[in-house]
Amino acid sequence: MRRSTFPVFVMLALLFLVFGSVLPDPVGQYSTNLRRAANQFVVGLFPKPRPRVNPNERTERQLEETENRN
Repeated sequence: MRRSTFPVFVMLALLFLVFGSVLPDPVGQYSTNLRRAANQFVVGLFPKPRPRVNPNERTERQLEETENRN
């Protein structure tokens, strides 16, 4: 029975991302840069929440109505 090497590769990659910064400088620095890039990629997958409406619109409209009455 032959096992797939993909799960082993994924586990090694995750271990490198998590614990690679404790390795000697050239490899540790590469792990840190890779972790930052992966973090920015994952954060970039989700758009920034934007309000669909102007939260101050209702207040501004009420102020204008009040000023127009006087």
